[in-house]
Amino acid sequence: MAKTIVITGVTRGIGRGLAGEFDRLGHKVIGCGRSNDQVAELQTALGQAHDFALVKSILREELADILRLRKDALGSEDGAAAERYEKASKIAAHWIKNYTELDFRSLGSYTRADLEAIAAAEDAF
Repeated sequence: MAKTIVITGVTRGIGRGLAGEFDRLGHKVIGCGRSNDQVAELQTALGQAHDFALVKSILREELADILRLRKDALGSEDGAAAERYEKASKIAAHWIKNYTELDFRSLGSYTRADLEAIAAAEDAF
């Protein structure tokens, strides 16, 4: 069964190797890297296009799974936790979009205020 694989750092090293191998095995590879030229080269080599809609869909599915598993484990919903996970999902989407659009800002360089502002903003894509 084909899967969708998300790889950061897809343009060289281990990430590049994994992308090629996952593609060879028939999986869809979604990745980002520091060089747009190398990402474009890899897309051409693998015959795949960058797809923010798919990344957003994956993030939303993962969020739903996390909240469902949490509810199952605790026996009830936790609104505050759901809000934190929703913020984390939005931050992840923002970081992926920025990383792919040449910002290359390390997630560790964001302050708490930066992350709160991102979580309060519209969806990145």
